[in-house]
Amino acid sequence: MHDALHIDPATGDIRFADIRITPETRADDLPPRFAVGPVRPVSVEGKEVPCQFATVAALDDTTPVTVSLRFEADALVSVFVELAQPVSYDDIGVVEQRHRRWIASKLGKDPGGLTDYPWGSAGVAQDKSGGVHIFLHNRNNTWAR
Repeated sequence: MHDALHIDPATGDIRFADIRITPETRADDLPPRFAVGPVRPVSVEGKEVPCQFATVAALDDTTPVTVSLRFEADALVSVFVELAQPVSYDDIGVVEQRHRRWIASKLGKDPGGLTDYPWGSAGVAQDKSGGVHIFLHNRNNTWAR
């Protein structure tokens, strides 16, 4: 399936296929293509916060990506994008640069580790397990400001 992800640099809204993701998107509104998980507690800045995640696989041009949405109190707060890596990619620096090039192609510039935008913030980061991902935090995200 070819979905070409588009991120509007002015709003942070995401569009692929016939799906549009905005800060107003709710988990209940997502098409069946998304795998929507249960609400579960996640530690955010030392506090347990009830979160729900929804995930979908897409193909951006020739790059397989996984898009994950994070909801807190039924509001979309963050979007994470992870580019599929060939099995042979074990150099974290190479993986990070690939993610940076991809997001720069969408936003018009590399947001680095964190860049603020009028609609929220974006960047490239490593998760606790060492995986690299792109994040887009929108205006609903109060802890990422």
